[in-house]
Amino acid sequence: MKEYEEYADSGDEYIDDDTDEHVYPPQPVVAKKKKYPKKIWIEKQDFVDLLKIVDETYEPGGIMWFNLKLLYHVLYWSGLRISEVLELSRKQIVDFINGQSIQVVISKTKNTRSLLNTRTIYEKFAYFRENQHMIAEVGFANTYGRKLTFRQAQKWSYPCMYKLQMKKFDKVDNPSKLLITLHSFRCSYINRLLRNNVSLPDVSMIVNHKNVSTTMGYLRSYPDIQRFNNVLENVDF
Repeated sequence: MKEYEEYADSGDEYIDDDTDEHVYPPQPVVAKKKKYPKKIWIEKQDFVDLLKIVDETYEPGGIMWFNLKLLYHVLYWSGLRISEVLELSRKQIVDFINGQSIQVVISKTKNTRSLLNTRTIYEKFAYFRENQHMIAEVGFANTYGRKLTFRQAQKWSYPCMYKLQMKKFDKVDNPSKLLITLHSFRCSYINRLLRNNVSLPDVSMIVNHKNVSTTMGYLRSYPDIQRFNNVLENVDF
C-alpha cells in the first residue's frame, strides 16, 4: 500500500484500485481541551491571592497600588458594576468605608438605589479608613489625579488578573481575553449571597436586576440536591 502511504500524509481520501474500497488515513488524536466553568468568579482565597499579587505587581503605598486595592475591595464587598464604582465620588467612597449606606447611580437606567452597609463590610475597610486622605477629590484617580476610566482600570488590572488566572487554572489560552475580569467581582458577590441561603428574588433585588432570569444567568454552582430533598420532605402536599 505504498500509494496509500503517500496519501496518508495529505489527509485526502484514497481509493484502493484492487478492491474499490474507500480508505481514509488515520486521523490524529486531538487532546481534549480543559473546560473552564461558564461563569468565572472570585472565591475568598482568590481574593486574598489577588491582593497579594497587587502587592507584588505595584509599589505598596503608590497611587496605582492604593486605588487598585480600594477598587477591588469596593467591587468585592458591594456587588456593584465596575461602571457604577468608577462613578463614585470621594464623599460616597468615604461614607461607604466608614460604614454608611450610600445612594448609587445605576449605570443602565441612571436611577439611584441604596447600597447598604453592614458591620462585616465595615471591618474590611480598616486600612482605607486610616488612609482615607489618599482618596482623591475625584474619587478613584489615575496617576495624573484625574478620574480613573474603565480602560485605565482594565490596563492596571491586566497583569494582576493574568497572574491570578495562571495560579487558578495553570494556563492562559487567550492572553487578549482573560477569563477573570473586573466583572468577576459581581459574579462572585451574587454567588456568595446564594451560597449563604439568600433567596434568588432577594439577590435579584440586592444587585438591582429587573428580572430574576438575569440573576440566574450568573449562577455557576450546581443545585444543592440534598437541601432540596430536605425542603421537599417538609412540604405538605
